[in-house]
Amino acid sequence: MFYIIIMILAVLFILPVKYSKSKFVSKVCYIISFMISFLPAALRYGIGTDYFYTYVPYFKWINSGVREYGEVGFNFLNKFIGFFTTDYQWLFFVTSFIILLFIYKAIWDNSEDVLQSVLLIYVGQSYFYSMNMVRQSIAISIILYSYKFLKDKKYIKLLICIVCASLFHSSALVLIPIFAISMLNISILKKIIIFIILFALQPVFYKALILLLGYTKYGWYYTEGLFKEGISILLVLQNIIILVLDFYYQKIYSRKITKEYKILSNINFIGVCLMILSCNIPLVFRIIRYCTIFQILLIPKLLNLSDNDVNKKIFGSCLFLFLTVCMIYQIIICGGEGVYPYESIFGR
Repeated sequence: MFYIIIMILAVLFILPVKYSKSKFVSKVCYIISFMISFLPAALRYGIGTDYFYTYVPYFKWINSGVREYGEVGFNFLNKFIGFFTTDYQWLFFVTSFIILLFIYKAIWDNSEDVLQSVLLIYVGQSYFYSMNMVRQSIAISIILYSYKFLKDKKYIKLLICIVCASLFHSSALVLIPIFAISMLNISILKKIIIFIILFALQPVFYKALILLLGYTKYGWYYTEGLFKEGISILLVLQNIIILVLDFYYQKIYSRKITKEYKILSNINFIGVCLMILSCNIPLVFRIIRYCTIFQILLIPKLLNLSDNDVNKKIFGSCLFLFLTVCMIYQIIICGGEGVYPYESIFGR
């Protein structure tokens, strides 16, 4: 219930941003919405599967010279915070600020409907996995922010963002080929054919990926049998539904499809393809997160293609209701990401 209240409050303060003609009022309300999202994440205690398992011990190890991460950016951040305090809670305060700052800035710069995009931070579950996958979420938020450089063809700035993101999680480098592919003009028919072929070859790709991962530092995840569930069927279903809606809207409103929309559509398509190919490999799911975060920008563009306000409201309401149900089931009922029930530092 706590997360639902936070979500509602964060969205309510976006209403003036969407409808007010005053830029000052819009910016103030946007900052308030940001703070409503930021403070619960910053002041959490024991929230996220890796809170005590990874981030707390590594904060202590890094600042005592015992052990470090493979990425220098996150090591530096830990050392920088450790220079001022030994309280590990400041790590979560700072990382939550960085993650949400880049996400909110990306929405402000690029979204066609800031209200829908802020709501998608929650129902799209990026808010919740950012409290668990902290390192990668910093990288993902920087990648989302870098989208404006992709659409404006400012490739040097785009590359700098990707490199900066990789300093927190090296997986961010995979966005170089993903962004390159996203710039291609791929028809819906070609996408459907590609999807069918990849779906048919999924067992082959799965075995090949497992074999290849066995030669990397991640091979022990499988030899030790740490991961058994992979990506849930519900998560695959909700992403396929968004993909189908994307194809449908592109077909119906083809005259309104812009280059910018096609880029977002292609990134989302790549994510769904990876999801189908590797639905039983949790580590590959981390790559997929880089693609699904762009639904925060894609879905408002998709819904705004419609000229009929009634249809727009009906489709939008149904989609957001479905995503909300998925979020409640996966995060609250199933305990996904280890973020429920919520506890703050004041309750420890």
